[in-house]
Amino acid sequence: MKTIISALFLGLSAATAVQNQERSVSGTATVNLGSNIGAPQYLASGFIYGIPDTANQIPDHFYTDIKFNYCRAGGAQVGSPGRGWIHGLTEYKNRFASVLSNYQTTRKYGGNFIFLVHDLWGADGGQGSSAAYPGDNGDWSSWDSYMTNLISDIKANNMLPGLNLDIWNEPNLSIFWNRPQAQWIQLWGRAYHRFRSELPSALISGPSLASSPGAGDTWWTNWEKFIASDNSAPDQYSWHMEGGGGDMQSTTAAHTALLNTYGLAPKQVNINEYATSSEQVPSGGAWWIAQLERVNAIGLRGNWLSSGALHDFMAGLLGKPNAGTSAYNSKAGGYWPAAEFQVYKYYAQMTGYRVATLPTADKHGDVYAVVGSDKVRLLVGSRLNTGSWNIRIDSLGALGLPMSGTLNIQTWGFQGNAGNHYAEYDAPTNLGIVGHTYSGGSLTFAVNQADTTTAYAFEFSISSGNGGGQTTTMATTMKPATTNPATTTPGGGGTVAQYGQCGGSGWTGGSTCASPYTLPLGDSITEITCWRTLLWDALQADGVTNNFQFVGSMTSNTQNCQGNSGWDMHHEGHSGYLAINIANNNLVGWLASARPDVAMFMLGTNDSTGGHSTAEVIAAYTKMVQ
Repeated sequence: MKTIISALFLGLSAATAVQNQERSVSGTATVNLGSNIGAPQYLASGFIYGIPDTANQIPDHFYTDIKFNYCRAGGAQVGSPGRGWIHGLTEYKNRFASVLSNYQTTRKYGGNFIFLVHDLWGADGGQGSSAAYPGDNGDWSSWDSYMTNLISDIKANNMLPGLNLDIWNEPNLSIFWNRPQAQWIQLWGRAYHRFRSELPSALISGPSLASSPGAGDTWWTNWEKFIASDNSAPDQYSWHMEGGGGDMQSTTAAHTALLNTYGLAPKQVNINEYATSSEQVPSGGAWWIAQLERVNAIGLRGNWLSSGALHDFMAGLLGKPNAGTSAYNSKAGGYWPAAEFQVYKYYAQMTGYRVATLPTADKHGDVYAVVGSDKVRLLVGSRLNTGSWNIRIDSLGALGLPMSGTLNIQTWGFQGNAGNHYAEYDAPTNLGIVGHTYSGGSLTFAVNQADTTTAYAFEFSISSGNGGGQTTTMATTMKPATTNPATTTPGGGGTVAQYGQCGGSGWTGGSTCASPYTLPLGDSITEITCWRTLLWDALQADGVTNNFQFVGSMTSNTQNCQGNSGWDMHHEGHSGYLAINIANNNLVGWLASARPDVAMFMLGTNDSTGGHSTAEVIAAYTKMVQ
């Protein structure tokens, strides 16, 4: 089954080549406590398959503990007589029974269900080279009959609540779609309009490609061109992130650029398979949670199991007796939590409101953070990396905490499971409390990532006393920063951290404000050309770069612009973007994340070449500066 699974979930051999590279993490991830980006939705708490066909086989609390909210299934790898439509009506009905059971379990816990239409057809990776595909030789009669039966069965079994129809999974992998791209695009149009007509309340998602969006990928560009002309854009744009590379900020930005190219409106993003097998450890789980939450994308964990195990273990979050051995019984109980389960359980306990965060510049370390009624909670992970990196917490004063003092931070460790994904981990490890001195309303502390599997949670009280028990030392996990980001010398003279108070009536602290954050904002001129480098060099020549810092979610340097040593590559330049779309769809989120003092923007070329009027561009400029 290895061949099937490697193609089913993006290509195990290619992913492993990336996963096994030795990587390190460094730099600083930031948390902005002065922001409020909405209530937690637990966007990452879903998975593909992982639910037994026997109802209630996995105890309820495992689902509720992680606030499970999404499943994706279609009866894949159910054996004869349950191989799907192309093997006859009886095999269709038996496979449909698996789908219905998974749907009912998902809805029991209030989750949404993504129906894998291709799996019920029988194209689950094991169909063989002689299998029929919809539209072969221009004949759509079998597909039309399949759709008639499928729509009738969905209605008869009351499956419309919470239903999301995924028309065809990974058509750009031949193991699922061994036909021309044009035939798949024609299939999309036929299926979309029939589902929309006969099941109008159900969501439709797609294209569920194995590759991330990109202007050089014809599977993406030809499909988006088609749906724009055919009026068949899905309710959710979906794709997979299982190749071991890429990050959500860059990927969603590339997707937005494609939408702009074809005049398509933005919709909810659903990464309906995420994380390589090696990334399914506590550190990787925490990293992915932070990535998905930052861009408000729904995420479903990939499932790297096969046969009966594919329909078990909540996609690797659980273990049970004989798991992974020849004595494994897919229908047996006795479940326990595996290591990564504890990360998702903690994630589900992060209530209150989310705050803006940014990963390290190398994107290898990341943090998800919430402000609750009693505590601030940070969930921190790296992407299979080791090294020492920092967390900077800004705007402590926004929560009523003093601008300087000592902050007692509780640490929890989520140990990894690199050797055995089924091993039992009943709780995170209490690593104690460290007192950190800080000033200027900002605190920086170090995370020493000694292995590639452990994730951490950091908590502190938002009461003014910030008590928390006995202070301990954790030299291998977390330590106070060697330097404070600011000083608060009475009577003035000290430099105050970014956004800290540096003056005002009765103020006796530091009176020198930190260097301004400057956001280079624009389209391809900002992203690709070298004017940012030239500006940095000019500032350095004038001796002011120590008082100047570029910010933004991007660090791309397409033309390999060579500035003087130490130039800051952060920016918010996005090729192909329009001023009108940035003003209406992107600006608020970018500003909330980067929090610049100054924004430099150069926009309008793409609007003009795209036929937009000068008045529209001026209106966009006006909105951006208001």
